[in-house]
Formats: sequence, C-alpha cells, structure tokens
Amino acid sequence: MLRGATTALVLLVAFDARAAAAQQEAPRGPGARQEAPRAPVSVDWSGVSDAHVERCGLSRLRAGTLERLVDQGHAVVDAIADDGIAVRVASSGAHLQVDVQSGSIARTQAFAVEPDCDATFVLHVIARIAELVAEVARTRPPARARRPAEAAAGPSAPQERPPLQASLGLAARASTASALLLGGSAAVRLRAPARLEAGVRLELTFAERDGVSLLEGFAGPLVALRPSGSILGAYLELGPLLHAASSDRRDATELDGALAAGLELSLGHVAAQLLAQLRLRRLEHRLDERKVFDTGHFGVVLRVAGQLSGS
Repeated sequence: MLRGATTALVLLVAFDARAAAAQQEAPRGPGARQEAPRAPVSVDWSGVSDAHVERCGLSRLRAGTLERLVDQGHAVVDAIADDGIAVRVASSGAHLQVDVQSGSIARTQAFAVEPDCDATFVLHVIARIAELVAEVARTRPPARARRPAEAAAGPSAPQERPPLQASLGLAARASTASALLLGGSAAVRLRAPARLEAGVRLELTFAERDGVSLLEGFAGPLVALRPSGSILGAYLELGPLLHAASSDRRDATELDGALAAGLELSLGHVAAQLLAQLRLRRLEHRLDERKVFDTGHFGVVLRVAGQLSGS
C-alpha cells in the first residue's frame, strides 16, 4: 500500500511539473503566435457510482480532468453546442467507461476497476481522457467558419429608411353611383423616425362615356403610419378635388373636396392602397334627362405605385 501511494505521489508531482513547464514555455507578448481557441468540452460525471468513488478515491478524478483539459486549451462548460466535445464518465459493472464524442466522431475506452486501485489509477484515467479528447478534436471536421463579410458586419442591423420617399403609379376612383375614373398618381413624402410619413399627393383621373368627358384633379396633404417591421399601415388624405366635364353641348367645372382613408401595403419598391372615399359634393351629368355620370358621396380609391426608395 505504501509503495502504491509513493508511486502515485511521484506521478502527481511529475504531472504538475510538466504543466508548470508548459505554462513557462508558452509564448508571451504581442509578437507571440496565439493558437486558435479549441473546442469547448462538457464532462458528465453523473454515471459514476459511489462505490467506485470510495474504492479508488475518484474525488480527484473530476478536478484533475478539468485541470488537464483547461491546460490543453479547452473551455470546460456545462453544455455544448454542435461544435463542442462531450465527455461522459460512468460506472459499468466492474469497469469505468469513458465516452468522448463530437458529432459523428466518437471514442470509447473502459478501465477495469481493481479492488486495490489507488491514485495511480486516477492519474491514468485523467491522462487517457485528455488523449481521447485530443484525438476526437483532431479527427472531427473543423467548425464552419463565418464568411468574412458576416464576421466584419456582426449581427445584421435594421436598415434606416431614406428620409424622402417619392412614388408614381396608377389610380382608380369608383363611386357607389355610376362613376369610374382611371388615371395616374404621384406623391412625395417626408419620413419621421417614428414610422410616420407626411407629404402631398397629386392625382389626375379621366373617364369618357356617351360623348361626355370627365376629368378630375386632386391635390392635398397625406399622412401615413406603419408600425416598425410591418408591411401594412394606415393611410389618410384630405384635399380639394377639381371636377371638369365637357361634351358637345356644354362644359362644366366644379370644385369639390374629398377625404380618403384606408390601408396601405408596402413591399419593397411596390405599394398598393385601398381607401374608402367621402366626397363633399355629389355631382351629376345628364344628357336629355339621362344621367351619364354621378360621382356620389361615397366611393373607393385603388392605387398601385412604384416607390423610388423602397419601403
């Protein structure tokens, strides 16, 4: 018994001496070459029986293994991701089994636990665990490196919106009565940081039926609000509407007003609006007591436009 203890003490001193020498020989200073960090390692001891701990003095096994792995450059953690190495130490009958695995790479070794095992056995297991971890680390494929552009940029940050937005597109104005006008629409907006937009819209729509031509021009302020990260927002516009009709018999020009509110869908450089419209006046055009156009008080506005600076 005394002989085994002496041998274990000599091995332990030699082990500590080698670790100290390795630390002293490690290159230091800004010009020294720094090794790449090694894979993190987790060690599971829950399967070791109390009988083996008491018989062989395995209380030193945990601390010695962690110390050895840290000396090799590994970070010892409680849980690992796909790029780590998992070590499991467990009792299996009269053996102590060590499993080391990283992905599809695995190494296993069983150690017979003799009735008279001592600290020499503990040092031997510590050394073998370190060797198995090193072997798995060399054998496993390297972790997929991030692309240089991604590494330099870091986590993707939300892009800032341009402060000015301009759009140009098609418009349709339909009333609940009998008027449908088609034309073009243009808008310019200023964008506030709180996803609020304010600007002005110019729109010209036209219709022709039974020899009567109808032209309407709208010009007025607009307000839009779209929550951050959403493609759907609220939209409102209010302004004067110039109504002009002409035929072979007579021409007429009237001033009206319109309020429109609804939803706006914005996808990149394309935007669409569906609005409910309220007109201040109801204008009719008749030929020989026959109603050709009736703007009504209520209607719908549909627009599809291209946005010059995106959503």
